[in-house]
Amino acid sequence: IRLGLVTGNRLCPAPGALANTINSSTITNVHITGRITGRNVGGFAQQSTQSSFVNCSFNGTIKSVIVSSGLAGGLLGVSGDCYISNCRTSGELLCTSAKDIVGGALCVGGMFGSIGGEKDVIRCFSDMRINSKGYVGGLAGSNEIENWNNYYGYVTTNDFGFKQCYSNCTIEKQTGATIGGLAGFTTNSVCFDCYYNSDRASGTVFGIGVDSSKIKQRSTFRNWDFSNVWGIYEGQSTPYFAFESGRYLKVALLSSCFGQISIEPEKDGYAFGETVTVTAIPEDGSEFLYFNGALSGAEAQQTLVIEDNEIIEAAFAKQISSIEMFSQIGEDYPI
Repeated sequence: IRLGLVTGNRLCPAPGALANTINSSTITNVHITGRITGRNVGGFAQQSTQSSFVNCSFNGTIKSVIVSSGLAGGLLGVSGDCYISNCRTSGELLCTSAKDIVGGALCVGGMFGSIGGEKDVIRCFSDMRINSKGYVGGLAGSNEIENWNNYYGYVTTNDFGFKQCYSNCTIEKQTGATIGGLAGFTTNSVCFDCYYNSDRASGTVFGIGVDSSKIKQRSTFRNWDFSNVWGIYEGQSTPYFAFESGRYLKVALLSSCFGQISIEPEKDGYAFGETVTVTAIPEDGSEFLYFNGALSGAEAQQTLVIEDNEIIEAAFAKQISSIEMFSQIGEDYPI
């Protein structure tokens, strides 16, 4: 299943592309592209417990507007005792707050805001750009197995862990943030053969930090199966899933108000180094405000070489031609 999603600017307290909460469910082969805005936010759901996510992805923009506390993750805001395998997230995760937030009041991660339980996270990765306060990590903002076990009534076994995962996230630190390459805060949980790009995020004792060159080398990833599970363009790309035949790179096309974006050729995924043409087309009576990646603000078309999971956004303004149009200002137009 492949979902495309573009939301409006209504601020939902706890949104996710599939649901607010996912419990005791199995989610397989679901890929989501789009934009989500809210307070407690997850690419798939704000919260999930005792569920399974296999071969799933989110590529897009997540905006979390925090009042006093919150949780935001590229896959799930909160993961409680969920099995996660062969999943990935990419795009942007942006959290803002008018108040000073320190530590656990805000947890933000490339895959999970907060995670705990007894089931492992296996063969997953994130390459989001993250900008937030609080606890911030490339995979998880907070990795608190003991607290989640107590909350859900599980017996703590201390065998939860990340296995063969990596983060290529760029973490932009706001004032008061505590950041880590894989987890902003961690207790008890462990990781096995997991890595993060130390040039894009400061490190902790959780995971192995490698620079931007080594994270693109097969020899870096100890015990990883590059014959059956993983693929890599040596020296050019970070690892991707081999079952996607190298076509793991995605393009999210997001438009705001009175126009659309198209891509040629249009496919589910693109090979590393493939060239595409992106065109932004406004409706009659509207004009461009913003088109990221274009040659200039006036350009309606660009040629793009796919080298990563890309997000292309265009914003359009409508010319106000009648007094009735003033009543529409401030309603649920996309942002």
